[in-house]
Amino acid sequence: ARTQEAEQRRLNRSVESLQRQRSAAINAGWKAEERAAVASLKAQERAAQQASRSIANAFRGIGPGLQSLGRTLTIGITAPLLALGAASLKSAKDIDANVNTLRAFTGSAEAAERRLAELIKTSRDTPGLTTNLALTLDAQLRTAKVVQETIDRVLPAIGRLNAVSKLPDVGRFTQNLVQLVTQNFEKQDLKELVGQSPLAGQLITEIFNVDSPTNAKAIRAQAKKLGLTTVDAFFTAFAEAAAKNQGLVNVTESIGTRFEKIVDRVTVALRPL
Repeated sequence: ARTQEAEQRRLNRSVESLQRQRSAAINAGWKAEERAAVASLKAQERAAQQASRSIANAFRGIGPGLQSLGRTLTIGITAPLLALGAASLKSAKDIDANVNTLRAFTGSAEAAERRLAELIKTSRDTPGLTTNLALTLDAQLRTAKVVQETIDRVLPAIGRLNAVSKLPDVGRFTQNLVQLVTQNFEKQDLKELVGQSPLAGQLITEIFNVDSPTNAKAIRAQAKKLGLTTVDAFFTAFAEAAAKNQGLVNVTESIGTRFEKIVDRVTVALRPL
């Protein structure tokens, strides 16, 4: 009987010990979950504060531009702001879609974000070029086997052409430039290019040293002579000609492109949200 009683006491102590261990483990798990939840809330709070600061900074930066634009158009500030908000929300979604495409070219999300930062800077420094447009053209030119170094040189040229005279469809214009080379400078393609941008036609005459931007036969012969038979080589020459053209070098933002720049700044600020 004494042996059974001692054994029962040992059993009771073991059960109590197990219960204490289980309670301690449960409490530890609760505390860990509580700490994780607090950390997550703090991280979300920091992210929200950062996004708020980004938007505030963007609006502070574009404030003078909006006021100037409003004065120039002699209308109140409400209409531009409404248009700005709607355009920015749509453009922010478009940027995300374009960055996903860029990720396929660069091979990683980190590389795509670095490239996006470069294109944002190029867009802000170039009349007639926005971030979304730069992203679209970057992907379009990569598909055409144009290297990044050449893309960085030709984007400002296309942007400035767009600032001088608004291009109806910048993507189509760029594809037209690509097609000049891939279709061996067909007369119809040259005519279409000149129709979209007479100044681009002027660049063609300067690049190939011909009398007319639609002289397909002469341009074809000069392309072989100058070695401009690949898309990348042609775009390099196009960028060089644009960089020497005073009309493009001295171009400034119009009212329309200034508003596009304002939308672009807000769009970039909204994207993290």
